Amino acid sequence: MTTEPVVPATVPAYKVTLAGAPATGETWSVKIVSATVNVTLNVLVDGTVDTLAEIAEALAAEIRDN
Repeated sequence: MTTEPVVPATVPAYKVTLAGAPATGETWSVKIVSATVNVTLNVLVDGTVDTLAEIAEALAAEIRDN
């Protein structure tokens, strides 16, 4: 069996800067809209996710999963 390598599609990259002081119970969101996508991804600030870095990683994980 022979396989061909898959060439990934070109995907634009964007940089988002988070600022502020996360407070327990807040929901931080990112909305992605294009011709084929319209989705809002949310992360709840709780005891597990409560710093800007953790919020950024949680949002990035949501983006990768969608």
